[in-house]
Amino acid sequence: MSYSVIESVDVLDDRVLQGRLVRWGAMVFVVGVFLTVAWALLGGPMGRWGQWPEWLVASAVGSFVALPVHELVHALCFKLLGPAGLKVRFGYQDGMLYAGAPGAVLTRDAMLVVLLAPAAVLTVGFVVLGCVLDAPFVAMVCIWVHLSGCVGDVLMAVQIWKHPEASHVRDTETGIALLKEVAS
Repeated sequence: MSYSVIESVDVLDDRVLQGRLVRWGAMVFVVGVFLTVAWALLGGPMGRWGQWPEWLVASAVGSFVALPVHELVHALCFKLLGPAGLKVRFGYQDGMLYAGAPGAVLTRDAMLVVLLAPAAVLTVGFVVLGCVLDAPFVAMVCIWVHLSGCVGDVLMAVQIWKHPEASHVRDTETGIALLKEVAS
């Protein structure tokens, strides 16, 4: 198959985009913490680790553990939905951990799953752990911290949605390229 590139999204080297992602992530974090604190002030249960500084330590540990788990979910989805023999790479640049398969071409739906699965899986995981460990406040803080770090994935998913003519998506060294199938 031959493809033409519709648009490229560069999350690792585009400094303007990175600045936007930092602002969006901060906004998600601030709104989430505001909602969580409001919920607690309105009588929502704090749970087992609801006292200072326990909730802060538990939230920090949960948020830190979420980072590599997030990337492992990306990697698993790449392996399950990508072409046979796909090699997944892990890296770190400018404060961002990432998992990728540079050069791999996936259908648009498969790439949407790769991009959004960590947000969904970890949110559900934090909810379940919050219930099992009786730590709803800590779970909500961890959810918002994690979602604030998912803004790059969400941005790339939105770009895919904005281009229905993109039948496939190529993972690149620095982001993604939206592709349109062309007759050869």
